[in-house]
Amino acid sequence: ASILSYDGSMYMKVVMPNIMHTEAEDVSLRFRSQRAYGLLMATTSRDSADTLRLELDGGRVKLTVNLDCIRINCNSSKGPETLYAGQKLNDNEWHTVRVVRRGKTYKLTVDDDVAEGQMVGDHTRLEFHNIETGIMTERRFVSSIPSSFIGHLQSLRFNGMLYIDLCKNGDIDYCELNARFGVRSIIADPVTFKSKSSYLSLATLQAYASMHLFFQFKTTSPDGFIIFNSGDGNDFIAVELVKG
Repeated sequence: ASILSYDGSMYMKVVMPNIMHTEAEDVSLRFRSQRAYGLLMATTSRDSADTLRLELDGGRVKLTVNLDCIRINCNSSKGPETLYAGQKLNDNEWHTVRVVRRGKTYKLTVDDDVAEGQMVGDHTRLEFHNIETGIMTERRFVSSIPSSFIGHLQSLRFNGMLYIDLCKNGDIDYCELNARFGVRSIIADPVTFKSKSSYLSLATLQAYASMHLFFQFKTTSPDGFIIFNSGDGNDFIAVELVKG
């Protein structure tokens, strides 16, 4: 199966020729990553908050299913339903994920870990225009944007369609992607500090209630200042290397 590599700025987006409505989904994929957070796959709609979304969240796989009522004459929309499976999945090993939904019943399997749920809303139909991986680009109805994915993805199957292979082979012409085919060594936005006086200044972190900070480094120095972010008053975040 074809493999896609993502460095945090990359995505693959399948734009459906027509709006899709489903009441049953069978989704599977394989991934590996060193990051504890990142979007694996999501269906998105231009007209509603409907989504079926898989993401890494704290080293676990989180499934979010939201069947919205914007376009459907139903009485109640209960908001997103979530399931979690797996743990410590950011170990750079391959993991297999599968989602099966039949109406209000849904199941998430990650390797040998299984979680099942029953939806409480009135709505059973999922609407979507896109299937997105790596980065969520359709954000109009999304309250919280998942982190971008850094890692490798393969064998994405959605209701029988192997979309990564279909995109690579040119069998469908509605793919948008800048993720790279093949197993690539992933170093996201590398910067080299060649002297003790070198530094990089970035915009202040917008970290109000929570944030996820991830970086990799290599050095031969036992001591060194890595990150400093100052906030209001005396607030700050600092990361430094001390005696290795």
